Amino acid sequence: MKKRYLFLLVISGILISLDQLTKLYVHTHFRLGESWGVFPSFFNITYVRNYGAAFGFWPRATPLFGGIFLGDAANCFGNYNCNFAHSEG
Repeated sequence: MKKRYLFLLVISGILISLDQLTKLYVHTHFRLGESWGVFPSFFNITYVRNYGAAFGFWPRATPLFGGIFLGDAANCFGNYNCNFAHSEG
């Protein structure tokens, strides 16, 4: 594996782990709605619940919207694979 990809993999792993540990800490130590000012008036951590934000739109999506979304996703995936295959040469 190329050195730069290994570096990106390590950095991604660290950031994802830090994200998950932060979520776990907030979930186990905060009450709903509680906030902690890391840098007051600039950066706060607040415990909120957000049900169905990422893919919660599927039950309400029209077939047209779903088709456009899936088509765009397939197009992005195809373009990524084609570009990646050509760059590896």
